[in-house]
Amino acid sequence: MKGYDRLIAALAAAALLAAGTAQAALKKNADNVSSDPRAAFNPNAAAGDLALPMPGGLQMVFRAVAIPAGNALYDKKFRMGVNDVDEDRALYERRIDGYVGAPFVTENLPRAWQRVLPADERKGFNYYFIGKYEITNAQWAAVMGTPLEGRADMPKANMTWLQAQQFLERYNSWLLGQHAAELPGIDGEPGYLRLPTEEEWEFAARGGNLPPERLDFEDFPKETGKKVEDYAVFGSSYSQPMPVGSKLPNPLGLYDMAGNVAEIVQSSFRFTIADAANGTVVRRMHGAQGGFVSKGGSFLSSSETDVYPGRRVETRMYVRNGASYELFRARSVGMRCVIGSLNVPSARRSQQLTAGAKELAQKLQNAARAAKAEQARNERANASRIKDLLARLAGGRSEKGTRADTSVAIDVSGTPLAELDKVILAAGSDVMRRNLVQLRSLIEDNNSAFEKEREANQLKTLRSIAYEALALRNYAFRCLNLMDIIGKAKLDEAGKSKVRATAQELLQILEASTNLYRTRVAEAATASDEDLSSRFVQLGKEYLAEGAVNTAMRQNIATAQKHVAQAKASGIDSLPSEKIWQDVIPGKFLRAVQALQKF
Repeated sequence: MKGYDRLIAALAAAALLAAGTAQAALKKNADNVSSDPRAAFNPNAAAGDLALPMPGGLQMVFRAVAIPAGNALYDKKFRMGVNDVDEDRALYERRIDGYVGAPFVTENLPRAWQRVLPADERKGFNYYFIGKYEITNAQWAAVMGTPLEGRADMPKANMTWLQAQQFLERYNSWLLGQHAAELPGIDGEPGYLRLPTEEEWEFAARGGNLPPERLDFEDFPKETGKKVEDYAVFGSSYSQPMPVGSKLPNPLGLYDMAGNVAEIVQSSFRFTIADAANGTVVRRMHGAQGGFVSKGGSFLSSSETDVYPGRRVETRMYVRNGASYELFRARSVGMRCVIGSLNVPSARRSQQLTAGAKELAQKLQNAARAAKAEQARNERANASRIKDLLARLAGGRSEKGTRADTSVAIDVSGTPLAELDKVILAAGSDVMRRNLVQLRSLIEDNNSAFEKEREANQLKTLRSIAYEALALRNYAFRCLNLMDIIGKAKLDEAGKSKVRATAQELLQILEASTNLYRTRVAEAATASDEDLSSRFVQLGKEYLAEGAVNTAMRQNIATAQKHVAQAKASGIDSLPSEKIWQDVIPGKFLRAVQALQKF
């Protein structure tokens, strides 16, 4: 046995024998595979590498992904997806906001790792750690205890999603049993390996903390003068993957995040859709969970756009095989790992998070005020320029000649009119500006109609709260009647059983009605203070007449106003059923409800 056969036998033995027996030197084979076992797990060693041991004397190498953070509740927003989306793929990968966080701070890391990471990141950053390479055949065999299949330094493919989980289970068991101290950990609770979430994977694939103009707007993080082909194994030149690390690394020092083999992530596939929130259009993930997501494309990808970090493929869990189904696997799909942790592994951590939440809430409130003021200043400046432009166009005065169109950065959280004003001012010709002004006029008309509809819907919500309070009183009155019957009637056990069933049904209806009241209060609490004040005044004027119903409605409106204010200030969970009943239901009725609960 010689050459490549010797390498196969040695690594297969390493997978089956105890750690340390596979340290024998391996020789160069006819395929020019290095005799150094590091070729199977770190062919391109570099500063900043962080390693965990593996069975058979191998290692798994990670790179740190630093997230700017004041505490554990900070996360980083970035733009996922791709810029130019084909119409038939708009539901797959149009640009949406993604959020990525990290559990570990410097003090949570082994001392050897602390010495490797930059000193200026020891404060103000949290970390997660992602594999530098795709899992190789050698690493898979060492953990799973199976013979080596193929070259040791090739990415492991042809695994099912469940087999990926089995690999993680076995490796975690081995690490936690023999090398727990070498893992990052929080308050004595060690971290563990898992698949990356889609957000973790894509943020790392985009290069991590790049400037916003690159992170949020570039589809691929390549350096000046480089091509996607310099970073990714893909295209008609390849009929199989290449050894890991064959191309250039990305800005984080990660290899093969594009091409080679597509990579399984922990997240299920969901559509990207447009939705409305607080009067603006937002893009978000849809709620329906599909198959698992694979990212990064593979050697089978025909176009460079197929290996962009924002591309996402829904991969099936099962595939038909004759008359039955089997778990899906493919020669173009592999995996890499991240190191994660419990978010709340200890009481100490819980206390830190509570304190951090208060600190973060205050900072966000201050930042929101500053951002709103800055946005208002910019919109006033643009509005003045638009006013001058409209006056000139209305007077038939044109600019001499044309100028080049200039690009603008659209703020998806901004108002459509304000963003359109940017486009109008950036247009190079009066013809285009006149066309855009017509569009602006149409949007203004639509906005006016939507504003009226929004105000009407706010009023309906507040009115429904007041009427739901009447319903709560009515159900409580029925509880009073039932308690009166119980007090006067002489009930045997059968009669008591029937009354208990009636009481239980009535209390369930009361609770359901209370939940509906709470839901309407939560909806109302999303409106601005200014809108709420105006709508409550408007609603109150509808019930100024005399009479029991109007009197009750005025009381309900006052209570609703108090509850909505409390929900805005402290959240809807600050209004439990007992608090709502205390404020809405008269004392005599409420005592009957409480008595019936004990019956």
